[in-house]
Amino acid sequence: MALPAADLLIIDEAHHCPANTYRQIIKSYPNAVLIGLTATPCRGDGRGLGGIFDVIVECPQVPELIQQGFLVRTHVYAPVDPDLKGVETRVGDYVASQLAERMDLDDLVGDIVSHWHKYGQRRKTVCFTVDVKHSIHVLDEFNKSGVIAEHVDGRTPKAERDAVLARLASGETELVTNCMVLTEGWDLPDVSCAILARPTKKMGLYRQMVGRVLRPAPGKFNAIVLDHSGAVFRHGFVEDRVEWTLDPEKRPTNPVHVGRLTSRNGSRLLECSQCAAMRVAGEACENCGFLPERPPRAIVFRDGDLVRIDRVVGVVAVESFPRFSTDNLSNQVLNCPLGGLRTNLNLLLLSTAQHYEDESRRTSKAPFRACLFARPNPIKRTIEKGNFQKASFLLQIKTAVTSPWRVGSWQVPAPW
Repeated sequence: MALPAADLLIIDEAHHCPANTYRQIIKSYPNAVLIGLTATPCRGDGRGLGGIFDVIVECPQVPELIQQGFLVRTHVYAPVDPDLKGVETRVGDYVASQLAERMDLDDLVGDIVSHWHKYGQRRKTVCFTVDVKHSIHVLDEFNKSGVIAEHVDGRTPKAERDAVLARLASGETELVTNCMVLTEGWDLPDVSCAILARPTKKMGLYRQMVGRVLRPAPGKFNAIVLDHSGAVFRHGFVEDRVEWTLDPEKRPTNPVHVGRLTSRNGSRLLECSQCAAMRVAGEACENCGFLPERPPRAIVFRDGDLVRIDRVVGVVAVESFPRFSTDNLSNQVLNCPLGGLRTNLNLLLLSTAQHYEDESRRTSKAPFRACLFARPNPIKRTIEKGNFQKASFLLQIKTAVTSPWRVGSWQVPAPW
């Protein structure tokens, strides 16, 4: 079939351009200006589209579109992070047949149904599954639980598919399960709950699936995402900003989520203790607003040896240190500012007023007492054993003490 002449070629869902059918059309218009439109500018394997496009023009991302009222926020519930060890990867994603064996289990499918009843609020829902068999299994379990649900897949005739989606739009059908049919290019704003029962390594596919429920509608203020695939732990929230790239050797990144995963506490996505929605540690829950208050950290004062460090010769001397009143010393610690203290260290050195008065008459260096946080840590164990490693110990102390501090009514100079 002869193609019409054109000097401007516009391709929607442009992330499909690497496919042969798309490439053949593009090659047919070598002199045409090529414009691609997509919410996820990356290939099926997650890499950039630089082999086809020369420039990427970024439009407002999800946070800005939410702020402007074009999209709604998500409330994510992630009741399970499935064990996918041993599932092979091919063309940038899990092998579907192996993935189906891991996900199409009675207990996992049962969880999908029970969690929808618990958190889905009987909203109009779309469910994404691994394959046709998995989709029908999920469908059957929903029907058994009293939910009016239907199924579509790639073999469903178009007229029948349209009828199913029309019933979903009218509310006659509550939920539709599918396998790789409704992941993109389908828009029904009234649908406000998405079930992710299909794990994927592809950030683009994940964001496309969740994108089906982000469109605003009258009376719709948010979208519920029931993530049974572990996608939020792998890819982060769709509200996170993504750094897209055209480089065909690189993949887009989610710097915010990378920061969560690389923090010293591991993944900082937590389940809210009040509503079970996913929230970021240290931030209020987007669903219910709950933010737990951190309990005060107890400080334990221990009897022990006074550590004196000679910064010139590096000699560490140890001498006896008497016990003080716990209440008195605690009050001194709580009521005094500590200048230049690095809060991420677990060791403090506190000068004592009684000894400072005597010691200052004969030396410029004040004796110091070790004050340890109650949480076990390597520095604490080192002190308890009396085994001081000179280099690391000096480093910790020099980092902690960077300016004079006040203890009680005594002005104590930093020992360096």
